[in-house]
Amino acid sequence: MNSGFVDGLLSWVELHPTWAGLLVFLVAFIESLAVVGILIPGVFILFGIGALIGLESLDFYAIWLWASLGAFLGDSLSYWLGYRYREQLAAIWPFRKFPDALDKGRQFIAKHGTKSILLGRFIGPLRPIVPATAGMLGMRPKLFLGVDTVAAITWSPAYLLPGVLFGASLEVAAEYAGRLAVVVAVLVAAIWLSLWLVRVLYEWAAGHSGRWLGSAIRWSHRHPVIGRFTGSLLDPSKPEVLSVAMLGISLVVAFWALIVLLIVTPARAVPLAMDQWTASVAINAHSYLTDPAMAYLSRLSDWYVLFPVSAIFLIWLLLLKRVRAAAHWGVAIAGAIALQWLLQPALQQPTDLADWLPRSLNANDTPMVLATTVYGYFAVMIAKDLRRKYRRWPYLIAAALIVLLVMAQLYSGTDRASGLLTQFFLGGCWVALMGLAYRQRARDPYGAGVPMLLFYGTLAAAVVLVQPARVAAPDEHPAPQRQSATLTGWLDRQWQQLPENRTRFGSRAARRFNIQMAGDIEQVRERLMAQGWQTMPELDWSWLLQMLNPRADRDSLDLPSRYYLGQPESLRLYRPLAGNQRVQSLRLWYSGLELEDGSAPVYLGQLYDEQITPRLKVFRYWRARTPNSPVEAGLIQSLGDARTRRTENGTWLIYSADRAGR
Repeated sequence: MNSGFVDGLLSWVELHPTWAGLLVFLVAFIESLAVVGILIPGVFILFGIGALIGLESLDFYAIWLWASLGAFLGDSLSYWLGYRYREQLAAIWPFRKFPDALDKGRQFIAKHGTKSILLGRFIGPLRPIVPATAGMLGMRPKLFLGVDTVAAITWSPAYLLPGVLFGASLEVAAEYAGRLAVVVAVLVAAIWLSLWLVRVLYEWAAGHSGRWLGSAIRWSHRHPVIGRFTGSLLDPSKPEVLSVAMLGISLVVAFWALIVLLIVTPARAVPLAMDQWTASVAINAHSYLTDPAMAYLSRLSDWYVLFPVSAIFLIWLLLLKRVRAAAHWGVAIAGAIALQWLLQPALQQPTDLADWLPRSLNANDTPMVLATTVYGYFAVMIAKDLRRKYRRWPYLIAAALIVLLVMAQLYSGTDRASGLLTQFFLGGCWVALMGLAYRQRARDPYGAGVPMLLFYGTLAAAVVLVQPARVAAPDEHPAPQRQSATLTGWLDRQWQQLPENRTRFGSRAARRFNIQMAGDIEQVRERLMAQGWQTMPELDWSWLLQMLNPRADRDSLDLPSRYYLGQPESLRLYRPLAGNQRVQSLRLWYSGLELEDGSAPVYLGQLYDEQITPRLKVFRYWRARTPNSPVEAGLIQSLGDARTRRTENGTWLIYSADRAGR
């Protein structure tokens, strides 16, 4: 089932909340059916339903009841099938297509007994198998139903709550930094996808490499030319032959991906479109919350981070007198530096892309080849000395670090997407080549615990202590496209061509611009502050701790900034309203439109009531609410001689009286 279907399904649920209970019942029921549940992405659907609960679109307790009921009935039907047909079930379609799944169910029940009914419900691949297997093995019905009732009731909130928390957090983030929510979602999705892909490919290759290897050995030994080179490399008597085969597959994939990039990049049509799109998305994603985090992640490719990490591991190898391993590590690092230097001419920034990147951050100075080599080759060396079931973990960690680094570099504008991919695949080729050489020559294991602690500990310390990586300041981002109009033209039609929404996320009040103001912004500031308005303070990550205060009020929870096109407000003011939970806020952003030859800029604005709102008894945040007419009239009165016009969609056009007389 593809993600497009899941997305459409969740959108339909949001529009038809009364049917959500039935949908959740069906999803939980079908996902619990023997074998069939393996093919249903029920976890993703329940996570999405949980997010809708967190956004207050659905009721948690009703969904909990429907999900538990569906899970219980699905398990009961699977159990009855196993109890009714016993061993004959394995010969019935579709069960005969999954003999390994039934065997795993038998082994799991044999190991855990009655507890397997409860434990199996929380393990994805076993969830649709254990009830049927329990029936096949003759577990008493009363015992199964009693344990499964507890399992179904506890399972549904466990799978809904992550989505609930995500939805609530998404609303809080979207209210003030909608693009923060996008960045977090993209980071989580990219890391999850990369880890899932590495794990699946690793296990798939490990499961099939023996058969492939046997065919490759027989074919290569028969070949009169290739057999001379692969005879010793593909020697089935060597314990590392499977790892060598997997590294060889990785080398072939990375090599051809690199060739395609090097061929396509000079033409620049597809890479340029991809680079422009990623640069545009990154520019719009900036906020005061994400900038510091991305600055830290960007350090993963900093020379001052990679050098101490590489040096510490090299010194440790030399102290243990692992000269051969130290030599391979040194050659790998030196070769990566040389490849990075040789590749630089091919990575020069296209002139037609420069306008899409921050002005000070388009130098293509990311040592991505070196970073890929350091993290990837360390995983190759360490995985050799781990037990088989743990060998994928170094590769998963390396994949997560590289994905985080790529995302941070795209966000900061240090490099373009096609350049990062080219460097990554070149580094991947180098890692695979050096891995083949090392695995053929490595001898006794030297343990993985200490080097992993040294490597990742040094990495964490270097990332924290090294001078912060460069992240573009808001004023370095490309400003909105400049255009001009007369006052009459703006009032009649030009206002309609300006953006209506600041973002696509958050509540309607947080998204929509309800003011367009032409004039001197400093004069506006002075007049409003003389009427009791106050400047909003500059905030940092400590604001997240303020949100956790259960008794937050106007004095203890500051108003954070909102961003538009990567820019903070040109003007942000507020004034207290009755009580200590409400304020009136005014925020203005430069639109790019200038009146009368640039003498009067037009600003897009939001004038709203904001009230402290609790979420899930965990968060407290300021939520924007549409102001009433007296509040709007009060702002206009505070501006003195300002003139106004209300458009048909409710937007206020505000300009000074003296300008109207020109």
